[in-house]
Amino acid sequence: MKISLVIPVLNEAEALPLLFRALIPVIESRDCEYEVLFVNDGSTDESLDILARAASADSRIKVLSFSRNLGHQAAITAGIDFSTGDTWFKRKTAALFYLVMRRLVDQRIPPEVSDFRLLGRNAVIAPRQLREQHRYMRGMIAGLGLRERMLPFERHARAGGETKYALSKMLRFSWTAICSFSALPLRMTMWLGLSLVFLQCLFFGVTLVCVSLIGDYTARIYEESKRRPLCVVNREVTIAEAPEEAARAVFLSPRLAETPIHASRI
Repeated sequence: MKISLVIPVLNEAEALPLLFRALIPVIESRDCEYEVLFVNDGSTDESLDILARAASADSRIKVLSFSRNLGHQAAITAGIDFSTGDTWFKRKTAALFYLVMRRLVDQRIPPEVSDFRLLGRNAVIAPRQLREQHRYMRGMIAGLGLRERMLPFERHARAGGETKYALSKMLRFSWTAICSFSALPLRMTMWLGLSLVFLQCLFFGVTLVCVSLIGDYTARIYEESKRRPLCVVNREVTIAEAPEEAARAVFLSPRLAETPIHASRI
């Protein structure tokens, strides 16, 4: 059996010597054939020179170098394409990311497995047919439906250097994963739009009710401002002079006769 280790590298000049010292004894202690395929993802430090010297000294070490930084997903894909062994191995952790993915992604992706895994030959060949530009290898491999097993291992702190994945880059990577394997953002947009339509209709209805109330009060003020009499008296029969308050409330017609009283209200 031949095992291929695919390891993306970006500006890891400090960590590579430590990696060689830890990795080579493990390889030599196993009774199987190994190849270690490093993919230089556009490093600007001495990483490529260190890898080239290591490859010259050990035939099991192979190096691919990109012309510029393309991201570790592209590096993993290139490593799979050029690997000849039966498995490959790479490590990275993202616990919070998987917590979000379990809520959003339609298909089941094993939690906290990252890109650090062993693949059988069938699992190496199948992803080669998936040539999409925005890649999320963990979801692509999980979507193949192949049989999986969990292999526990102890994760140590970084031995040298610092991570090359800034927060902004991790956020972009997370968004790519969500958009590639979940339609939930589209559904959320639809429900958000419907909710806004409902709220707008409710607000518009409340506004119309308030306007109608203001209009009713304005109409009442307008009617009162006319100061129209309550009634018109055409005739008076044996009626004494009206009090001042009544005179203000009625209109006395100048045509008076000895006929029955007829009053009409306005």
